[in-house]
Amino acid sequence: YWTDLFPALLVFSCGLVLTVAPLTATVLADADEHNAGIASAVNNAIARVASLVCVAALGALVAGQFNAALDSKLHGRETPAVTEARRQTLAQVPGVPAVEQASVEAFHLGVGVAAAMVALGGLLALAGIRNPRREVSCADCAEGAQAVQGPLSHAPART
Repeated sequence: YWTDLFPALLVFSCGLVLTVAPLTATVLADADEHNAGIASAVNNAIARVASLVCVAALGALVAGQFNAALDSKLHGRETPAVTEARRQTLAQVPGVPAVEQASVEAFHLGVGVAAAMVALGGLLALAGIRNPRREVSCADCAEGAQAVQGPLSHAPART
């Protein structure tokens, strides 16, 4: 666990911390107070649906790659280097090395596609997300012009 799984989970969790909170803040910052609830709901719904679609698509891609790689390994269409490596291995159960190799190849493809999609998403966000400053007039504030001077003042508002 500590050498194989924990480092990957640590990198993954740091990536989530660095992306999810700023992305949510950026999405919700553009909504005014009256639409904040619906903006949050739409953001959450899109995030859930997108993650489900991504998991399903990557699962189909990995399964297809696994089937193709296993079929080619079990029916003798492997590269000469793999065949030589298999001859040098002692006492292997027939079929097990092919399944293991096909599984590793499929996993590498899935991780590579996921990394490419994350990089593409980062580039699109860099190019497409803009966060301009909004003008806030003091007339819209609860205490008028005094809100700029003291947000917790209880004095009557001056015009």
